[in-house]
Parts: sequence; C-alpha cells; structure tokens
Amino acid sequence: MEITLNTEVECADGIVGRSTYLIINPVSEEVTHLVIRSNQRPHTERLVPSVWIAQSSHDGIVLSCTQDEFEEMEPFIETEFIKVDIPRYTDGGFGWPYVTTSYSQKREPMQHMNIPVHTRELRRNTPIMATDGRVGRVDELLVGPANKHITHIVMRKGHLFGERDVVIPLSAIKKIEDDLITLNLDKKAIGDLETAPIHRHFTSVRV
Repeated sequence: MEITLNTEVECADGIVGRSTYLIINPVSEEVTHLVIRSNQRPHTERLVPSVWIAQSSHDGIVLSCTQDEFEEMEPFIETEFIKVDIPRYTDGGFGWPYVTTSYSQKREPMQHMNIPVHTRELRRNTPIMATDGRVGRVDELLVGPANKHITHIVMRKGHLFGERDVVIPLSAIKKIEDDLITLNLDKKAIGDLETAPIHRHFTSVRV
C-alpha cells in the first residue's frame, strides 16, 4: 500500500482534506497516525489513527470514518498560552540612573505539534542521508496494509539518480529522526538498487 503526502483524502461521506504528515514509531517502523489538513476553514490539521486508513494510493487516501468523526479527532497543532513578564521602567522624574523596574504579565500564544510520545513526524520532501551525504528526498512510503509497518521508502525523479523512482528497503534505514532519514548505504549502493513499479497517475500538486 502506498501512502502519499499532499494528496486528497476522502471520508466515507465525502472529501475532507489533504494529507500533510505521517507520524511513525521509529523503533517499530510502524505508521501510527496520518495528519490531514481539513478543507473547511480554519483548515485545522488533525491526527487520524492509521487504523482509519481504508485505502491508500498515489491517487488519494480513503478513510473509514465520517467527516463528523474526523472533526472530533485531536488537532495536530495545539496552542497554549504562557505568561510573559513585561518590564516597565520609571525614573520618578529624576532621570537615569535613578530608574526602577517593575513587571506586569501578559499571556502569549505558543503553538506546538501534538506528536504522540515515542513517535516522529515525517513529511513529503524529508531529506534522505546516505553514509556519504544527502541523496534525495522522501516522496512516499510503502507500508504493509495489514500492520501499517513501513516496508520501503520511495525517492522520486529529480534526485541524485535522475529521472527514476528509487525504492529503498526497510533494511537500508539506519535511523528515522524528525525531518531526516539516515541510511546505512552509500550513494553507489543506493544507485545500484533496482527500481520497483509504483502505480501512480500524473498529479499537478506538489510541495
């Protein structure tokens, strides 16, 4: 099963948005959540557990939930308000250096990603690093449809190896970090990998 980012996502009762991130467990190499940006204002991104993925291909993703159920899922970006000290300077009419400082407080909004514990976020165009330097960027993942475990990552055309898909097996992945995949292969070994057919149609939407 192909899981593509920046592709259309459909619920059981209609199109709901587009995929933006995958949340993965870097130890088990399991896809745990899909992040979907809603078509409806204010275009909230929500965390969708992978068990809701009914179908997935380069053409789009189909969820087994309804749009109402989607809207009840956790937001990916959370906002919290933190206290910030605002200094005030007074000189009592005497001027510098006869200045006293007092503080008032205000609350400033701060946004952060709502990423489940022990997982990492992965987006389209995440850099892929070989043992001897950067080789390309992630286009999509191939996962087992039953257990949602990653089996391959796919680098598309325009990378170091030209106009072809390079399909990299799970065994070549050394580490998955925030916004970086590190391989245990060098550039030559990656260039020697066989290509595998990726069934996709042309799409004009890229990031």
